[in-house]
Amino acid sequence: MFSNARHAAEVFENLEPRLVLSNHLTFEAYYPEGYASDAINEFVPITNHNNTSVEFELHARYEFGERDTLIASGVIPPQTRGGVTISEVNFPLDTIVRKNVPYALVLKASAPLSATISHYDFGTAIGESFTTTKSTEWTFAEGRKKSDEARDFILVFNPSSSEIEVQIEIYREGGANIIKTITLGAERRGGWAMNDIAELGDDRYSARITAPTPIVAAQSRYEFSQERGFGAIGTPDGGSTDGIVPAIEFDDDFYDLNGDDSHRGVPRYQANAFISILNTNTSPAFAVVTLSFVFESGGPATQTRTVVVNAGTRQTVNLRDYNLPLDEEFGVIYRSTIPVTVSGTRFQGMDAVGVEASTIAATVWDFGEGYMSLTRGGTGILEEIYVYNPQQGYAGITLTFMFTDSTTLTVTESLDPGELDGIKLHRIDALRLRANDQWYGVRVSSTGPVVAMLEHWDNGNGGGFGTFGMPSGTIVPFGTALTLPGLPNDPS
Repeated sequence: MFSNARHAAEVFENLEPRLVLSNHLTFEAYYPEGYASDAINEFVPITNHNNTSVEFELHARYEFGERDTLIASGVIPPQTRGGVTISEVNFPLDTIVRKNVPYALVLKASAPLSATISHYDFGTAIGESFTTTKSTEWTFAEGRKKSDEARDFILVFNPSSSEIEVQIEIYREGGANIIKTITLGAERRGGWAMNDIAELGDDRYSARITAPTPIVAAQSRYEFSQERGFGAIGTPDGGSTDGIVPAIEFDDDFYDLNGDDSHRGVPRYQANAFISILNTNTSPAFAVVTLSFVFESGGPATQTRTVVVNAGTRQTVNLRDYNLPLDEEFGVIYRSTIPVTVSGTRFQGMDAVGVEASTIAATVWDFGEGYMSLTRGGTGILEEIYVYNPQQGYAGITLTFMFTDSTTLTVTESLDPGELDGIKLHRIDALRLRANDQWYGVRVSSTGPVVAMLEHWDNGNGGGFGTFGMPSGTIVPFGTALTLPGLPNDPS
């Protein structure tokens, strides 16, 4: 992670310059939000997991004014971590985009790459994998307008060659839904600053985005009062009957493990974790959602809770109210009678982690970004990859770390049926002891479909983030993979 502000030169050493535009860059991945100013750090780590070199271009698509800028291009060697520094507060003259103009990021390449947006603003960190998914419908289960304390944004990118109308429907805790529409030009980005929607009071909300042609949508949340926030790609296609949030915890020992943030004048805040559920259906009248909790201590999920969500409404549950163990990380599996959207948010220590539940399982998950420190690993730097095995059989897991110098490191694990494993990268000596600073991408591959999520916390940057990897290989719906005896029967 960034830390990245201190390693841009090392990353760029492995990018062979190529400024000639290529017509054969058939791979595309997107992130709908980007923004640069003299107070913002923004980076895009990119990893080539292939066995051959890959050409790439990184484009900015601006919300207004001149639409397009090619901000970086090059060739990343095989099995190598590269990256692009977009803006850095210590070097304001080196910013490679127009400042104070919002944009989306489009990555084009001659073969699949993994990339992460790393954005530091309002005293918090946002890290999220790019996506290759486009959909005419995106949903977000958890949002909160707090005018004096936070800023929430829903951002969309139109990758098509035609102007379209994009609609947001906002589901409030009570009262009628709010509908807004924007016109989005071809290959433009746009969206909504939730604080600007006067009809929306200071309360929790969910959102549904629809468009006539496929788009990409993401959420950014900045709680500047506590310097906690997160970014998340939405749930495509209206939700699912099955999914998982692999990493939840609300233990207040975070400061003891990762360092106190008081040197920045930030007081300690209680840890909290929430599961939010959005039911956009109008019939049947309600969704019966079973939440099953699977712990790192092993065994199938045995503790369950049931939440009933009426048609066209949302709910948020505070996991502290469920009397779950405080001293253990766990995942939350949901199964619903009808498709819903589920998100998990965790406010802990110096920052927050928020994801929409994964509704798929895959044999390969690629992460563009990783960072480990020899001196701070396990104290100031905590990095963990959570892998959940929904299969009836064992899953062999291989983690391949790909560094900026084109060297690699391989670590293997074995997961029992139904096991959730939080693999603590800061405890892998072969990784931590390589050098004082290590920047890498990670490929998680498995003998059968699993779900993999990365969390990174860095007290030097005052923040952390969580993100699923970019899936490939064999991809199946999570409910298809979730056939393990011991889980609640499918309520449908």
